[in-house]
Amino acid sequence: MHNRLEAIRHGRGLTRAGLAQRLPADYVTIWRWETGRMPISHEALLRLARFFQVLPEEILPDLGTIPLPHDDPALTSAEVTS
Repeated sequence: MHNRLEAIRHGRGLTRAGLAQRLPADYVTIWRWETGRMPISHEALLRLARFFQVLPEEILPDLGTIPLPHDDPALTSAEVTS
């Protein structure tokens, strides 16, 4: 499935290593997501969308709309960036 993760990450001036430091993911996982070698899980997609402050379908345009649970404390930007 086509994704725009690499373009969004580049647009924010982040390297894969920089993004890996901010998310509960390692460099190789991010590389696999970006190259399509591994699908982005629903949970990871929501964390990425929250972190980049974009809609999930902006990362995965072929996906459709997935609502972001705004009241889910597990997805707060403070936790994602800590």
